[in-house]
Parts: sequence; structure tokens; C-alpha cells
Amino acid sequence: MFSENILKEELKNSIFNLRRLKDELNKKYSWGYSIKNISGKKYLYKMKRVKGKVVYKYIGKISAEEIEKINLEKKEKKALKIKIKSLSEEIKFINRSLKRNGK
Repeated sequence: MFSENILKEELKNSIFNLRRLKDELNKKYSWGYSIKNISGKKYLYKMKRVKGKVVYKYIGKISAEEIEKINLEKKEKKALKIKIKSLSEEIKFINRSLKRNGK
């Protein structure tokens, strides 16, 4: 009984953190970036999916510093997605544990 209460509290916290991380991902990284090499020059485009189609928005020429910044942002986004996946797995595990304890 005591461990079940702890699991329920942990499940509640995990769900809250998962929602928070997903909101952060959607707000901070709603657009992706595409760097296109045209005639030896690099150009930046923002992209996102709208109604099943990818929409590109031209931003302009891009410098090496901006490329590094975008690559860093991509790494941060990937790390956030890994955290979300890990938290989702944890929630599934807690749910399975609670179902077993309930029997």
C-alpha cells in the first residue's frame, strides 16, 4: 500500500514533467532549419510541417557562426527528445507496476 502511494506520486510527477518538456519542445523548436548550398554559398531556410506538407521560409545567407549556433540548437533539441522518450518509458513502467500491484 505504501509503495503504491509512492508509485502514484511518482507517476503524477513524471506526467507533469513530460507535459512540461513537450510544451518546451513545441514552443522553442516549432520550426526546423535547413541549410542549402547553392552555387557555393549557404542559405538558411526555416521549415515545418503544415497539414502534412513541409513549408519552407527563406531567411537569407548564413555565416559559419550561425551554422554553429544552429547545430548547437539541433543538439539541444535532440537531447530534449531523448529526455521525453526516457520519461515516457518511465511512465509506462510505473503504469505496469501499478497494474501488477492492483491485482
